[in-house]
Amino acid sequence: MAIGTINHSHPRQPSQQISSSPIVIGALAILIVVVQRLFLILSASTASAYYHQTPTLNRLLVTGYNRWDSWYYISISMHGYTDFKESAFWPFYPIVMRIVHMVTGYSYLDVGVSISLVCFAVALFFLGQLVYASFDMRTAGIAMVLYAFFPTSYYFDATYTEALFMALLIGSVYFAHRGHLLTAGAMSALATLTRNTGILVCIILAAEIIRLRQPGWKFWTLEWWKKAGSSTWSLAFAPATLVGYCVWLKYRFGSFLAFVQAEKIWNRTHMQPWDTIAKAFEFDLSPNAHMSTPGYHLFEIASLLFALGTLALGLLVVRRSLHKWAWWVYTAAVVWVFLAAPALGRNPDYLMSVPRFVLMLFPCFIFLARFTQSSFRTSAVIAVFACVLFLENAMFYSGMWIA
Repeated sequence: MAIGTINHSHPRQPSQQISSSPIVIGALAILIVVVQRLFLILSASTASAYYHQTPTLNRLLVTGYNRWDSWYYISISMHGYTDFKESAFWPFYPIVMRIVHMVTGYSYLDVGVSISLVCFAVALFFLGQLVYASFDMRTAGIAMVLYAFFPTSYYFDATYTEALFMALLIGSVYFAHRGHLLTAGAMSALATLTRNTGILVCIILAAEIIRLRQPGWKFWTLEWWKKAGSSTWSLAFAPATLVGYCVWLKYRFGSFLAFVQAEKIWNRTHMQPWDTIAKAFEFDLSPNAHMSTPGYHLFEIASLLFALGTLALGLLVVRRSLHKWAWWVYTAAVVWVFLAAPALGRNPDYLMSVPRFVLMLFPCFIFLARFTQSSFRTSAVIAVFACVLFLENAMFYSGMWIA
């Protein structure tokens, strides 16, 4: 039977599905990363020509993708945490950068971009494997391409945490789905040490324990814990890592929640998500809205609508599947978190970084892939994504603030 064909009379077992897919999906992941990177080079070269700049190879591949937060990660990698506000930047990515720099001798700028590109391919691989195990090869391929060409996917090529974080997080979900719960727990811990929202993957891990061990829902009973067995330890890894980092922050900066307090330096505050949405539409669509980058607030609104729209679309996909419902709940939880922390400085930005945070919503791209099964819809969505990515990458490369 050809890869990607569904045999309805004799369905493949999960082990057969998974064992036949790694080479194909791995090759596809590498191909997608190469094509996406060449596409970004074309975008960046166009921006250089527009601004009458000489597009050197180093700028096209490295320095043009070390922007904004990149310098914090590079500084932490080089000198450790020397300033209170740096506690908002979680340590695992700088640790990996430091190790790779020490082993290879390459500059921190080169190392940061290289780590991101490798992890980008790994994240796509785990995404493809996860989708293939749950659906089919066609859906897996579509999800991978949609994810790779989302308009803010250039962060996967930059010195930012997105690629490493998503490789660990999707990898954790994939291994949990295969029943390797301790491996999944370890990866969830490293994801949490990369970004604090990594702890939300425990929602999916808990659902996988229930699906695999079938202890029922009465987790408050001793019988439930006996049936679940040692697999429940996987749920403790991420919270333990979070607590460990908080203890270190207390020792280093005198506060268990230094990372929360540091966010206030960027004017982050708490607000109910529905209030954030209402204020965002009221302010961002007003003629008096301050735009640091042309069309920036409209891009934020569009990114929010994408997140909410695909979340609604997911309700048509999950049906009676426990692990897919867990994907949906995880997505809703992440949306809640980033909508609950708007930036309310002198120039309010209610949806600050939302276009970048959408990259954490990997199930949204799976839901969309299931919806865009026809060649026409698939091509249309990818074309729209690619056009916006071309423009947004050009602005990011040129030093404009994008998410």
